[in-house]
Amino acid sequence: MTFLIWQKQLCLGGQTIFINRYARDEYPAGAVQEGITLPDSLLGAVSKRKAEFVAGRIAAKYALLHRGASEPWVGIGEHRSPVWPDGFIGSISHTDDTAICTVSTNAERLSIGIDIENIMDDTLCESVGKMIVTSGEMKLQETDWSKAQFISLMFSAKESLFKALYPLVKRYLDFHDAQLVSFDPQHSHFTFELSQTLQQEIGIQVCHGDYLLFEEALVTLIQIERDA
Repeated sequence: MTFLIWQKQLCLGGQTIFINRYARDEYPAGAVQEGITLPDSLLGAVSKRKAEFVAGRIAAKYALLHRGASEPWVGIGEHRSPVWPDGFIGSISHTDDTAICTVSTNAERLSIGIDIENIMDDTLCESVGKMIVTSGEMKLQETDWSKAQFISLMFSAKESLFKALYPLVKRYLDFHDAQLVSFDPQHSHFTFELSQTLQQEIGIQVCHGDYLLFEEALVTLIQIERDA
């Protein structure tokens, strides 16, 4: 068996999303074939973590090539955040068997964040829901969405938002640092209002996002425009 089971491209929010389905135990072959080198910090990691890294970097490689990068390699910065080639920005995410990436340019976007999450089961939803979603946000849940689907979406959307904000604030954020103020399932769109602290820090009041259902998972995307 090869490492990559299949590769696909999807469009979300005007961005091309590169998706890899991978076989975890075959990551050494995938790394060799695609020229991906594991960093020293991962040499002692479990196979799951190594496979996630390789699959994510492969998705990033093809996303960068798609955007015209001559050196399609992503480094590792503080807090293991990706370091993109000069002129490019991007975001990577993964589940146990799927990795995704999207890439833009500094000229087009201030920042970008993407996330993929499997839809939670009811037990996990009940245990983590209150940490992720406020009572005010729950009021925006659509009647044709289950609680597990909505909380899964909120978790993924906030992960995408925090990835997009990280290059601007250089620190981790809390789930309550942003509040959902609009949810539009008809157009697969949502909007967050940032906390007063963040608004004062980076001068941005709201961030808009898009999502799609992909098999048993949710993919969310936040793009922060330069005129935000």
